[in-house]
Amino acid sequence: MKKIFSRINNFIKNPLQILVPANNPERGQVIIIVAMAMIGLVAFVGLAIDTGLVFVGQGRLRRAVDAAALAAASNFRQGYDIDELRDSAYELLVLNGVIDPLADPTLVSQVDTCNSLPGDPELCVGEDQWKKLVRVDATGTVDLAFLSVIGITDVAINASATGEAASMDLVLVIDTSDSMARDTGAAGQEDNDPSVCNLDNSCEPFDDVKSAAAYFASQLVYPYDRVAIIGFDREAIVVQNFSNDLTTIANSIGGMEVYDPRDPATPGWTGDCDDMPAGWTGPCRRYVAGTYQGFDCPHFFATGNPTDCTTTNIGEGVYDTGNLLASDGRREAHWVVVLLTDGAANSSLNGAYCPTIWHTDPFCRSNLEGANWTRYCFDNSATYAWCRETGAGKPNGVVDATKYNSDDFARDMFDYVGINQDATIFTIGLGDQVVTSLPLVDEDGDGDLDGAGERLLAYAASDEVGAGLYIQSASSGDLEAAFDEILDRIATRLSK
Repeated sequence: MKKIFSRINNFIKNPLQILVPANNPERGQVIIIVAMAMIGLVAFVGLAIDTGLVFVGQGRLRRAVDAAALAAASNFRQGYDIDELRDSAYELLVLNGVIDPLADPTLVSQVDTCNSLPGDPELCVGEDQWKKLVRVDATGTVDLAFLSVIGITDVAINASATGEAASMDLVLVIDTSDSMARDTGAAGQEDNDPSVCNLDNSCEPFDDVKSAAAYFASQLVYPYDRVAIIGFDREAIVVQNFSNDLTTIANSIGGMEVYDPRDPATPGWTGDCDDMPAGWTGPCRRYVAGTYQGFDCPHFFATGNPTDCTTTNIGEGVYDTGNLLASDGRREAHWVVVLLTDGAANSSLNGAYCPTIWHTDPFCRSNLEGANWTRYCFDNSATYAWCRETGAGKPNGVVDATKYNSDDFARDMFDYVGINQDATIFTIGLGDQVVTSLPLVDEDGDGDLDGAGERLLAYAASDEVGAGLYIQSASSGDLEAAFDEILDRIATRLSK
C-alpha cells in the first residue's frame, strides 16, 4: 500500500516520471519534443493572428480604395484634369489611414481613366458605350506581430476599385409660356411683346433661363452624356433630340423662343388679334394704337372656356419626355429630367383636362373644396401611363372623371416618368408665381400655405416619385446656383 501512495505522490510531483523512469536515458528527448511542440503551437497562434491582421488590413485598404474611386469619379466633369481626380483619390486614401501622407502618391496609388490609359480593356469600353470610369489602385503594408521574430516584419497588400460617374441621358424641359417675357424692359406691358423680344433674345426672364440652361449643359461630360430639350407652353415640342455634341445643344437652347400665337393652318398670320383667322380658339396679341396690351382670348369671352387662354402645359411637356426616353433613352445610362417653370399647370393635351367645374379661377385646376384640396386621380401603376387611360389590361383609376384636371394630368405624367421609367426628376420653380399660384393649400400641415405650382413641383421631385430635388429660385439670377445644386446631386456609383 505504501508503494502505491508513493507512486501517486511522485506522479503528482512529476507527471512525466511514470512515462519515463528516472533511470531511462530517453527522458531528456521527451522534454525536447514537448518543448518543440509548444514552440509550434505558439507559432501557429502567431501565424493565425498575423493572418488576421493581414485580412483586416486588406479589408481596410479595399474600403478606402472604394471610397477613393467614388471620390475620383465624382470629379468627372467637363474639362476635368486627371490630376484633380488623382488628388481627390489620394486625399481619401490618406484620410482612411491606409497610406503614408508623406509618401510619394505615385508610388502608393495610381488613378486612371480611358484618357490617361488609352486602350485599357476595362476603362475603354468602346465609343458606342461611353462610360465615365475611373480606376484607383493602391498598395500598402501590414506590420506583423509574431512572424517578425523570424524576420518577416510586414506584408505588402494591394487593392483596386473602379468608380463610375453615371453617364446620363438628360432631358431639359423648359417653360416657354408668355409669362417668360413678363420682366422684359422697364416701360411696362408694351415691352413684353414676344413678337419683338424674341427677335433679339431680350425676353426676360427667358433669356436668363436660356443662359443658365446652356451653362448647365456645358457642365456635363461629352460624349459620355447626352441632352435632349423639350419646350412647353400651350403645347409641348421636342426642340432637340438626344445629342452628345455641346455645340448642337447650346444652339438649340439659344434658338428657343417665348410663346407667340401661331396657327399652323394659317402660316401667314402674325398673331395679331385684329387679323385673327376664322375659327381660331387660342390667344392672340392685342394692340391699341400700335401699343402691345398683352394676350387676348376672344373665343374665351364668347364661350367661357379658359383652355382658349392657358399656356402652361406642364403635363404634355413631361408626357413628351416619357415618350422620348422610351424610344431613344439608353438603358445603361442614368435617366435624368430637369424641369423649369414659372407657374402652375393650367393646360393639357388638346385642352381636354379642364372640366367645366374648373372654368373659374384658378383655371383648369381644382380650387378649395371646404378646407381641403383634392387630387382626382391616383395610379402610381407600372402597367399604364396615366389613370385616364382605359382598355384591356388598363384599369381606369379615375376617382372622379368629371373633375380630372390639368394638375392631375401633370402629376400622372410625373408618375409615369419618375415611377414607371425610374428617371430622377429635378424641378426648378422660378419667381413668385410658382409660390402664389392658386389654390393655396397647407398640404403638409406645417401651417404654411403652398401654391399649386410649388406643390406640383415638390411632388414631382419627392422620394416617392422622382427622388430628385425641388428648388425654388426667387429670381433668374439665381438659376446657375440652382443648376449647380442639381449637378452636385447627380448620383455617382461604384462600378466594381
